[in-house]
Amino acid sequence: MDCPVCMNTILSGYTINCGSPVPHVICHGCELQYRLATTATNQGRCLKCPLCRVVESTPGNRSAASFQAELDSVYSQLARPSIPARPSIPARPQNTYFHTISERQWCQNMNTNSCSTKSKTRRKCKYPTGCTRKVCRACNVCLSHFEF
Repeated sequence: MDCPVCMNTILSGYTINCGSPVPHVICHGCELQYRLATTATNQGRCLKCPLCRVVESTPGNRSAASFQAELDSVYSQLARPSIPARPSIPARPQNTYFHTISERQWCQNMNTNSCSTKSKTRRKCKYPTGCTRKVCRACNVCLSHFEF
């Protein structure tokens, strides 16, 4: 008898329980290949008959290699490497990111009434000479560099 899927000669094959009046028999290698390609259900992995396309009601008389291959696939899914844990974030030291109020000063342009925000800041003047006066984000440069 020949396997209808791979056309190899088989002595004893797997009979698919598809309900056909004529037994559909395939070789154990094709049964294993088809079984691993199907999804697992509560009854196990039920084949779809390659001849009549009917899903078998209950798995038939399977070979030991078929059971072993299915168990290996189940165990490989259970033993998947876990997602590596994210490295712990070290505690940030005090006053590294958040500056204290004492470091903040009023915008230097507030005295001349040209500052629109009138808030405390820790930003330095961006004038190219290296001025150390504090100015807000809106002002960007203190007015001490310009003559009026």
